[in-house]
Amino acid sequence: MSFIDLLTQSDERLVVAAQRAFKEIFGAQITDLDLKRDLQNKPRLFDLIAVINSKRIAIEVKGGSRSLNKVMLNKVQDNLKTFRDEFPAREIYATLLILNDQYSKAPDKRELIAPQMIKDAEQRKITVLSTPILMEIMAMYLSGDLLKTDLLAILSKPGLVQVSLK
Repeated sequence: MSFIDLLTQSDERLVVAAQRAFKEIFGAQITDLDLKRDLQNKPRLFDLIAVINSKRIAIEVKGGSRSLNKVMLNKVQDNLKTFRDEFPAREIYATLLILNDQYSKAPDKRELIAPQMIKDAEQRKITVLSTPILMEIMAMYLSGDLLKTDLLAILSKPGLVQVSLK
């Protein structure tokens, strides 16, 4: 598994790459929530829970040929409701959808996400992070251009994550 899987995969390899990025690059404590729930024979929720500086981030990872859509946002929202119902004492700092859409195309050839879908994510308080932008954030973090507090601010702002390189 390599971090290039963030740009080229749509299945479990994409989830593993996202998990590694948050654990190895950002130093997050990771819980593979799907694995844990599978072992308990419970319905799946988010793919991952990441904890950075005591802030809990619920992460859903999606990849495929389709762009962001209502079905994806509905799933994230439903998962959040179920999580809060089951674990009312566990506060969620941010809800993150990591998206590797149109993964068969080079990142610079991918179509933009529809503005209405971005607005919908904002209204639902879901942060959408495309995998090419995740890789930029990883590089910025490793180079020291992005601090952990900056990372948390980026991940907690609903809508589409955009970064500008310095």
